[in-house]
Amino acid sequence: MNLVVSSFGIENQDTIDKCMPVRVMGYDVGTYRQQITDWDEKHKIHVFDIAFLEDEVIENFTSDFNVIVTFFKKKRLGENPLTSEKKLKHPYAIMEFISVFTQDKSYVESVGYLENISRTGGAVTMCAVEDALKTEGRREGKLEGKQYSSISCLQ
Repeated sequence: MNLVVSSFGIENQDTIDKCMPVRVMGYDVGTYRQQITDWDEKHKIHVFDIAFLEDEVIENFTSDFNVIVTFFKKKRLGENPLTSEKKLKHPYAIMEFISVFTQDKSYVESVGYLENISRTGGAVTMCAVEDALKTEGRREGKLEGKQYSSISCLQ
């Protein structure tokens, strides 16, 4: 991608002053710097490591974000992160989020299983995610076993 950014400054001079363009550029820089500072003051960014939040803070989250925070805290503590019984309102978004930040595609691949649970009226929880992952693991294991058996029989 070729990107060219240009800025043009126009100044009016009664007499030629060779330093005027530099002075005008200095005014422009000062104006841009002030605009950036004003924007920064209005739009403060606070960064939190959600895996280290206290339980009292986590309890204040009432949306699906509570499940995400709990997942990462339990993962950090070495506990099973898939034990929450809270019903997920947006399972696909949560699985996609977790897949991205854990770099594990199996979470997003479990969505079909979760959609089936939802269609049949079941509650989609992190426990259901654990069931989906176990079911997929068993399926892959059986498939691998069949392939191994087929290869063994041919030898």
